[in-house]
Amino acid sequence: MLIILLRTIIIYFFIIFSFRFMGKRQLAEMQPYELVVTVLISEIASKPIQNIENPLLTAIFSVLILVCLEVIISYISIYNIKIRTLISGQATPIIINGTIDQKILAKMRLSVEDIASSLRQKDIFNISDVDFALIETNGKLSIYEKSSNQINKAQKDINPQLIIIDNGNLISNNLKTLGHDVIWLDKILKKEKQNIEKIFIMTCNSNNNYYIVPKD
Repeated sequence: MLIILLRTIIIYFFIIFSFRFMGKRQLAEMQPYELVVTVLISEIASKPIQNIENPLLTAIFSVLILVCLEVIISYISIYNIKIRTLISGQATPIIINGTIDQKILAKMRLSVEDIASSLRQKDIFNISDVDFALIETNGKLSIYEKSSNQINKAQKDINPQLIIIDNGNLISNNLKTLGHDVIWLDKILKKEKQNIEKIFIMTCNSNNNYYIVPKD
């Protein structure tokens, strides 16, 4: 037991030192290669703790290699744009002037609800209120609202648009939340000369203000 305790303490402080040396940021802000290094270090460090037959120095040496590799890549990425783009990718526009880029959405394997959820976390309930939005290389969504919406949200009467059709699929719960049924929806679609299968996204609020984007 004493050996396990000592090995655990050594690994614990060594990993702390390693992460401080790498200058780690919050997990959500990590680039892909940083996340890979973090996962590998965790896996390597756990082995000599779980099994005392695994040499401690081997684990420490492996972690040192990963730390050095991460630091080298970080420095190279700072000064070489091509390498940085190859390893970390580029920020990608996903919403332009209130309209979602359907091709980018499909390429990144995201759903409309994924984007809508990120917007709601920033107190934005209507996609059409967004002037420009980027998916950063760390996966976060950066948003610039239209100037007409950049007001004090504490004084803003929020009447959110709920998604009722997502890529040709009816979201029945949201339709019911708005106090409508399929008959109402059919009337709207007939009026707009649309059908569910050909709609990329349709949103509506409690004032019956709806927004329809056909599939490309």
